[in-house]
Amino acid sequence: MLLSNDDIQKLADTIAGAVKPEKIILFGSYRTGEATEESDVDLFVVARSKLPRGKRASHIRRLFRGAGIPMDILVYTPEEVAYWKDTPASLVAQVMAQGKVLYGRQN
Repeated sequence: MLLSNDDIQKLADTIAGAVKPEKIILFGSYRTGEATEESDVDLFVVARSKLPRGKRASHIRRLFRGAGIPMDILVYTPEEVAYWKDTPASLVAQVMAQGKVLYGRQN
């Protein structure tokens, strides 16, 4: 299922309402305009959390359970973003440089 920009913004708005993140950034094929029917929606969420990185997205994924929308959700804390954003080869740096902010400040 290919999603529209409005559909993707609604996903971000739902996440923002549920977890109050600092930022939500779209990256990957939907960001570059190369999405196909098989593409997932790649979202990078910056939010405060004490959970290990691997467990942070589970609450967000539950919001969309049964919706049939393939999503890859990464949740990083502001401190992790600050640590990795200046490391050129890191995913964080690439998302910050090339991603589209759907929620939060552009900075």
